[in-house]
Amino acid sequence: MNEILIKVSSKITNGLGETEEMTLYANAQAQIKEGSQYLIYEESEITGMEGTKTMLKYDGIHLSIKRFGNVSSNLRISLNETHENHYRTPYGVFTMITKGNLIRWQEVPLEIDIDYDLDILGNNDKTHISIEIRENQ
Repeated sequence: MNEILIKVSSKITNGLGETEEMTLYANAQAQIKEGSQYLIYEESEITGMEGTKTMLKYDGIHLSIKRFGNVSSNLRISLNETHENHYRTPYGVFTMITKGNLIRWQEVPLEIDIDYDLDILGNNDKTHISIEIRENQ
């Protein structure tokens, strides 16, 4: 497993056109295992998910964003496909529908760019995530 430093930039635009942006810097682990690529990192209070670990898994077609800890979810994202997902929080379980617009996972240098639509109980949010990776020094 390769230790790296990442910058996760998220931009979420809700159905009213209001945009929220945040940036998280974190140490992470990256690896390739059984034909899939993985990126694992800890969330922080900046994202509102402190105590939660996030794992991205990409098999070349499907991207999974799995969170476990204080928040539990497994978002599945595929280009031009919709998936029903469940998001467990201390406040209850929410059903979310994802539709992938862009998945770019470049190996060398490692760069990840994800764009997807997210529908949570009638909210039509659009999410764009860009992850920049740097080797730990």
